[in-house]
Amino acid sequence: MYEHNGSGRLRNEDSHRYGTPRSCPLVQELYLGDGERGHKIKVTARDKDVTRQLLDAYHIPYEIVGKLLPGKISLPLEWVDRTYKITKIGKNFNADIYIGVLNPAITFSAWVNRKQSLTLNDTEHMKFAKKITYPFTDYILTPSSYGENIGRQQIRYNGYHELAYLHPNYFTPNPAVLEELDLKVDNPFIILRFVSWGRVMISVNTASVIRLNL
Repeated sequence: MYEHNGSGRLRNEDSHRYGTPRSCPLVQELYLGDGERGHKIKVTARDKDVTRQLLDAYHIPYEIVGKLLPGKISLPLEWVDRTYKITKIGKNFNADIYIGVLNPAITFSAWVNRKQSLTLNDTEHMKFAKKITYPFTDYILTPSSYGENIGRQQIRYNGYHELAYLHPNYFTPNPAVLEELDLKVDNPFIILRFVSWGRVMISVNTASVIRLNL
């Protein structure tokens, strides 16, 4: 969730388990870009996969607000606990805007604190997460290729999430990485990532709060 308050802070957190650790580079560009503009940003994170390692590698300060435990009942309980923690953190931080990747904990927290929330989403099939997130968010940012017409809350943009950190303005490939895989620059290759579809509803991990410098 990202938060924004009159003095310029934003905070972001994921709650569909912040999408996945892929959200960390997204937070990095927000953290660096808005930080340079004088906004104050607070990042919250879920202890999942390599999220903490990535945030540490990016030198982004963060607060852990949740960790998924085994059992079917653990997810809703963790949601409630995370929402409470984010609400408290956002209030103490005096955030103006809450931003998250289809994150109900972020939108609930913003709603409770009577602040605006922005929801990023590029995944049409997350039906349950959308059902409990959209009613509480102010704006929903989706790529122009997003197949669903959400309504007046929706703001489409010509791009996709990954461009926030893979655009040539921000990313320069390092050919030396290929040496670890015994590959050369001109070698064609494919990378496959396997994940259980049963875990799709718990993929989100991080969030941020921003205090705006107005």
